[in-house]
Parts: sequence; structure tokens; C-alpha cells
Amino acid sequence: MAGTLRKIPRSRPAWILLICWLAATLLCIGLGIYQVNMGWNGIPVQLGPIRFSMTIYPPLIICVWMVFWLGFEWAFLAAYLATWTLSMYAGMPLKSACMFALVDPLALAVYALAYRTTRLPFDLHHPKSGMWFIVVSFVAAVAGSTGSFIWSEAHGLSAAETLAIWQGWWIGALAQALVINAPVLAILSRRLERLKWRYFQPPAVAEPTWRWIATAIGAGGLVLAGFLVVSSELASVRLAQALATDVSADARRAILDASYSWKLTALAGMALTLAGSVGGIFLAYAWNRTLFREVRIRTAEFQESEQRFRLTFEQAAVGIAHVGLDGQWLRVNQKLCDIVGYTREELSHLTFQDITYTEDLDADMALVRKALAGELATYAMEKRYIRKDGSLIWIQLTVAVARGLKNEPQYFISIVEDVDERKHLEEQLRQSQKMEAVGRLAGGVAHDFNNLLTVISGYGEMIFKATTDQPSLRSQAEAICTAAKRAAVLTHQLLAFSRRQVVQPRIVDLNDVVAKMEQMLYRLIGERIVVTVTKRRDPARVKVDLGQIEQVLVNLAINAQDSMPDGGILAIEVGQAETADGAAVTLEVRDQGTGMTADVLAHLYEPFFTTKGPGKGTGLGLSIVYGIIKQAGGTIDVVTHLGRGSTFRICLPEVTDVEFEPAVPSAPVPTVQGFETVMLVEDEDALRALVAQVLRANGYTVLEASTGEDAERACREFQGHVALLVTDVVMPGMNGPALAQQLQASRPSIRVLYVSGYTDTILDTQQDLGPGIDFLQKPFPPSVLVSRVRELLDAPC
Repeated sequence: MAGTLRKIPRSRPAWILLICWLAATLLCIGLGIYQVNMGWNGIPVQLGPIRFSMTIYPPLIICVWMVFWLGFEWAFLAAYLATWTLSMYAGMPLKSACMFALVDPLALAVYALAYRTTRLPFDLHHPKSGMWFIVVSFVAAVAGSTGSFIWSEAHGLSAAETLAIWQGWWIGALAQALVINAPVLAILSRRLERLKWRYFQPPAVAEPTWRWIATAIGAGGLVLAGFLVVSSELASVRLAQALATDVSADARRAILDASYSWKLTALAGMALTLAGSVGGIFLAYAWNRTLFREVRIRTAEFQESEQRFRLTFEQAAVGIAHVGLDGQWLRVNQKLCDIVGYTREELSHLTFQDITYTEDLDADMALVRKALAGELATYAMEKRYIRKDGSLIWIQLTVAVARGLKNEPQYFISIVEDVDERKHLEEQLRQSQKMEAVGRLAGGVAHDFNNLLTVISGYGEMIFKATTDQPSLRSQAEAICTAAKRAAVLTHQLLAFSRRQVVQPRIVDLNDVVAKMEQMLYRLIGERIVVTVTKRRDPARVKVDLGQIEQVLVNLAINAQDSMPDGGILAIEVGQAETADGAAVTLEVRDQGTGMTADVLAHLYEPFFTTKGPGKGTGLGLSIVYGIIKQAGGTIDVVTHLGRGSTFRICLPEVTDVEFEPAVPSAPVPTVQGFETVMLVEDEDALRALVAQVLRANGYTVLEASTGEDAERACREFQGHVALLVTDVVMPGMNGPALAQQLQASRPSIRVLYVSGYTDTILDTQQDLGPGIDFLQKPFPPSVLVSRVRELLDAPC
């Protein structure tokens, strides 16, 4: 009470509590006065042959409620004020009124002691608790009924009237407790207790302290002692009245002896009552001290454990939930709400079945049935939840069954971990591994196929030149050469996809490349599609293979054409961006087509994946784009919306602080007969024979070898000057660069011409090969071989 009064200046709930108490006290006073006016001090009741009187005292009913709802201090003060006002209104002397007003607080103290020790009003629906409440109510009724003696003495009532009023008071108090107090307390106390917890946060268990017990027992002892004193005085008055009548001397002497005996008995009873009160105080303290200490320790441990559980539950990095056996969400933490996008209130109206993806529900329910049947103690699975916004999210679910004392399932404990990002990374890894495997296959096939194409195209060109006077054979040779060129285009596509294509990068301005491609794209994709080009204001310099970047634009434009059958706008824009690796040049290609579904997007860069009909596409277009951009050190991303088109965004590292000079095509070197010695190393027999034949036909001396070790041995045995090494890059055993290094150690002046279909990271053609070293990509015609050999031999050191 004192704590609440101190909070009144700064606490609104404290003000409300004080106002409620004042209203209840005024109501008690008003009902008490109304009772006196209506004469409710001895209402006769007859139940068949049983007759008795019953007193209705509303202030006591309200004050009993206040003991449990507001506290004993509030109820004590309200009962005292109401009873004192009532007694003064009824004409009772001040001294008697002050003593009479203490009797009802005595009855309230009995209730308060029972409440503090057993929490009776909250368990009245149990038979045992109900019986205890009846006993407590009887003791409180008898204690409160002692005030009837003071009332009778103050109003000069007869002994029979005094007995009737006393009987009516304790019977009425007991009846009101059973008929009114018990139901009201059982129904309303829990709800009001929650309000007290919310606004005042009282102790979890109201513990009877030593001071409280001493005060309660001492107050009871004093009231009982006072009752004995009053009873003694009442007896004295009655005896004095009796002595005033005409009685015999013997009778008078007997009455006086009885009076003295009664007084001695009253004094002895008062002394015994006070001694019993003091003894009861020490006995209660001794008996309850250890118990209270244990209760405090256990209560503190319980509160600490509950606090740890609450913190663990709420602040866990994973979702935690208690789920009913029917799937209803009972309790969830904030992390789970963040995962699924629902609030706690929204989840409380849903079941886990409502947010589980349909394809995953059957497997989950099968595990639930096994867990309920006792076949599984726990189970774990990956499944998908449907978030509030409709998107799917992968989660790792671990479930355990919480069971009761009889091993019956009560609810599920679910641990939910967000693994959506991990699942996407795993899918990307699988996709990358699959593309890498296909790329290795494509590169290996292209390497071997290039050797065959070089032989086919080489002999085809030789036949073509040798049949100038035979038109039929010449046309056939021309067809062979044309078919070989078409096959070479296919191998270039495979190598571009696998990122093993030999490239010739140079610094170009992407603005110029896009501007030159604009007219060609107009002719390529038709008049129904409008091509718009937006260039960057400053130069957009990147180091790429010019033919490859043009191929990227062509492939993306053709795909855009297919997605816009009714026409639209194809926008190409060159821009700039900042990445983690520095400045970058961006190339965006936007269309207004049909867009792509999630399934198509998942397979977008897979080789041979196409949405076109049979015979209308190879499925290599975007695979080649992907390979070219990755080989150039860039990235490619796509944003697509169904019905609103797609945007491909390419980022390439920007070249800065480099003097830019447009490349000038070099004039073809005229064919000149040679005389030098050439060391030819090629593991493919047919190709080695062709190259040797072409070089010898042009005047060169050719030393042949199929492996690096054979070539090294042949050079050691040859005493003359070897001017040029023509070697394949990829060979069994010693590869081309290793062979060149060995020969240059003993013959520093030897020139090197590498020949290969792809580098396989052995030869980095992205860098300058240095003076006296060149590269020739397979397949190649004989004329290009002869021209490149002569150009390399004639170049200055």
C-alpha cells in the first residue's frame, strides 16, 4: 500500500488503484448505512423445522474481495472505516465504535493468511481447495461475529437478543462466503491477477513474511483479549442488574462469588490468549523460517531458469516454435516470424500445414504420424515454406515431441533454420560443375576435331589450287573447303562456350563497336524491331576479342527478336559502374519481349537448352555469350519479368591510363619461297604430314617429330641451324611451351610458332607472347600457315 501511494504522483495505474479503493470504501459505507436502516441484523430464516436468523453485511463481502484483489492493507482500512462509520451512525459510543470496528479486520486477517499460504481463491474448482475455503470462511465468520457482543452491550440488548444477533452474524457471514464470495473469487481473481502483473508486477508467489505473521497473530490475540474483557464487562453489568432486584442474602453472596470467578476466568483467559498469541508467533516463525527460505531459493531458481529459457527462445538465431498436435502454432519466436514473414498474431491463427509447400506436405505429415506413434523421437527434413508474400523459402526443420508424465504427446518442439541461400548456392555449384564438365568435353572434342578440319581444309585447298583446268574436281574441292569452314565455326562456338577458345584481345572502345553494329543489327532482326543505341559520353575502353564481342551482341539480338514476334524496341546502352574490382564498363541489352519463367531462368546458360522448336535453335547462343564474357574477365546478369521483357547486363573491366590507338589491319605478306630449316612437332600424324608437305613445297627443310622428347633429340643430332619451331601446344608428355623453353636454352635465336585449337591454360594468349613467338589457331588453310611462317622469320628480333 505504501509503495502504491509513493507511485501516485508519477504512475497512472497507481491513481486508478487509489480511485478504485476510494469508490469501494464509499460503497461499503453506503451499504452499511442502508443495512442499518433496513434492519438486516437478524433476518429470520425457516427451513422446515429448522429456524435461525441470518445477518447480511455487504461491507464484509466487498472487503473480502479487496483482500484478494487489492491486498490486506487496503481491505483492512476500508473495513475499519466502513464499520466505524456504521457504528457511529447507529448511535454507538465512540469507545465502543473504535473497538467494534476492529472485529471485521480480524476476519479479513484470517482470509489474508490463508491466501498468502495456500492461494485458495485460484483453485476453488478443486474439491480439496473448496473444503479448505469453507473451513477458513467458518473461522473468519466466528471471529467476526464476536463484534455482536459489543453491539449488544452498546445498545442495551437482552441476553437472548445478544445470542440471536451473534448467531445471525456468523451464519450470515458463512453463507455469504459460500454463496457469493467463493464463485466471484473463482471466476474473476485470475483475470484481475493478470492485470496486476501487467501494471504492478507483484511477486510471483505472495510469501507470508515474519513481520506479517507476527502482526496477524498479535492482532488476533489482542482482538480475542479485548473480546474477553468486553464479555467480562457485559457479565458484570448483567450481574449488577440482577443484584438490583430483591434476592436473598445467600443468593446475593452466590452471585457475587460467580461474578468474581467470571472475572478471574476472563483475566486468565485474556492472559492465556496473549501468551498463546506470542507463543504462536514464535512457533510460526520457527516452523516457517526454513520453509520460506527454501521457497525463496526455489522461486529464484525457477525465475532464473524461466528467464534463461525466455532469452534463449526469443533471441535464438534460428526459428523456434511450440506446435500443437493438430499443427496449430502455439508459441513462436521473432526469428521464425522473420523467416516466414508473418506476425505472431497472424501465425496463431494458422497451422504449419497452411504455410508448407504442397509438394513437401505429404512427406512432413508421414514423419509427424511416426513421431506421434512413438516410432521416432525426433526427425529432421528440408522443406519449403510459403512466405506471406507468396514466395517460397527453403528451411531445415528439426522436430521433437514433448510428452507428459504418462508419456502422452502434448506438443511439438520445432527448430526452423533458413537454408534458402545455401540451397541456391548448392544449385549454382551444381550448375557450375555441370557446365564445367560439358565445357571440358566440348573443348576436348573441339581440339581433336580441329586437327581433322585442318587436314581436310588443307588438302581441300591444295586440290582446289591444283585443279584449275578441271572444273568438276575444282568445284568438289571448293565444296570440301566450304564444309570445313562451316565445321570450324561450330568448333569456335564450342570453344567459346568452354572458355578454351584462343582469343586475340586488344583494347577497343565499346562505343565504336556498338555504333558499327547498329546497321548490321537492323538488317539482321528485321524492320518490325526498332534498335536504339545509347553510348557513353567518354570512351568505354575494354580489352576483348573484337569478333567475340560482336558475336555476343548478335546472339543477344537474335534472342530478343525471338521474344518479340510482334515487334518492339531493342535498346542497347553502354554505361559505367563501380564493382569490387574497380571501374567497369556496362553493356545493357533490353527488349520488350515475353520475358522468361523461373524454370527457363534456371537453365538459361546451359548448353543445348532452348525454348525454340525442333530445328530452330542449337541451344548454344547464350552458352557462348556466357563463355565469352567469363573468358574476358567479366560478368553477365539478367533481370526478367513475364510480359515485360528482359534485360541482360554485362560488366567488363575498364581499361584506364592506356593510350588508345585503333587497330590498323596489317597487309597480307606475299608468299615467298623459303630456305630455312623448320622443326615441326605434332602428335596427329595426318596433320603433321600435311604441314610438312606444305612447308617443303614452299622450299623449307622440315625436321619432323611426334613428341617433345623426339623433337629435342632431333635438334641435338642436327648440326645445322634451326630457324623456326612449329609446335602443337597440347601434346602427350612434354607440351609445346616446355619444348620451346628447352630448345631456346641451347638455340637462343630460334623462333617459335605455336599451333593449337585451344590453350587449356598452358599458353596464356591474353598476354603478349614476346618477340619471335607467334600463335596460329586451328583449323587454318595452307596459305595462312605459309604466310605466318614467312612473317615470323622475316620479323626483326
